[in-house]
Amino acid sequence: MDLVQSAVFTDPGDQSAWFYLRWLLGRSGSSCRPRLRMGVLQQSSNSYSAALVLNVSREQSVLQAELRIGKKQVKGKWKCSHDLKVSYLWILVPDECNEDISAALERAGEERPSIVITEGGEEVDELFLKKVPPKEDGILEWLAVESMEDNGKSLLIPVLEEQLSLCTQLLDLEPDSRWALLTAVQLLRTLKMRQPKSKLKEYDEMVMEYLDKLIAIDPLRCGYYTDLRSDCCLESALHPGNLTSSIIDLSSLGLTKFPSPLASLPIALVSATDIDLSCNLTLTLPLVRTGALAALAHLPRLRCLRISASFHKLNNLFSSLNLLPNLPHLLQLELVPDDDHEVTLSKEVVHLIYEIIPSLRSLKPV
Repeated sequence: MDLVQSAVFTDPGDQSAWFYLRWLLGRSGSSCRPRLRMGVLQQSSNSYSAALVLNVSREQSVLQAELRIGKKQVKGKWKCSHDLKVSYLWILVPDECNEDISAALERAGEERPSIVITEGGEEVDELFLKKVPPKEDGILEWLAVESMEDNGKSLLIPVLEEQLSLCTQLLDLEPDSRWALLTAVQLLRTLKMRQPKSKLKEYDEMVMEYLDKLIAIDPLRCGYYTDLRSDCCLESALHPGNLTSSIIDLSSLGLTKFPSPLASLPIALVSATDIDLSCNLTLTLPLVRTGALAALAHLPRLRCLRISASFHKLNNLFSSLNLLPNLPHLLQLELVPDDDHEVTLSKEVVHLIYEIIPSLRSLKPV
């Protein structure tokens, strides 16, 4: 670490030293041991399903999973979400009939169902699910969310703070050092998620100040820095101190992107049942980039979605609704008009939406 720090101060413009520094910091305290971050068992009117979320991505050939209800193992095939070869999210479609699973839950009584993962023939983690109070949608759920925000990384906080201090010292000497600014942004983002809610504003202001400077001195990468700003806004909104339920309001945050389904999604997002993405211009239908909303399909509990839409463009280019992924558990979709020209959807658009999302029960406005 000392050698890398020396290289950074010797030539702040040498990107290789900064890349290596960030690799060292990212590697420290990381663990390849799989752990369960979340598990859920769901019963809808006509079927059962289960899902698990891992702390590391795994192939199906490497890791095995089981759903246990009492002494019974529910038969079925676990697979990576949406046929990905490697994923953090795995889905179980049981082979057994609903009556058998219902009977097993009844026999288990107070004994909670659990999800177990096995690697190399050894059980490495087990998560016991607790029944969630039922909602009006009629879906029954057994859920467990493991708090792994720390995951051993609290030991790294002094190291990260020391590196941030070094970055600020270097910026005093080289105020336009792009790599120092960018590394400081990443360090602040990591440290921010381990701070109480009262300090969020202070960290956010520092991040935004550095990002504004990066945009000014490096305009060719303005889009990248704008997306970084979007990531920071999303992280703050999903900070544990800002959340009180599974209903998440991400409206009017100026989001330009949504997390990739190939990345480890924030646990608050994965466990959300209701998400409001309205009034984020770049995420407005059909202006949104292809694949930008793909992660929504990887949220196993998502049942209500609110998003802005240009009704005029949708009615004239309704084929662009393919930008909306298939959301297997979505029950309610609310499209918020982004202008006053048209506030109703054509029959063709409505038909296509119900085709894309067969589980949908309510579409507003129509």
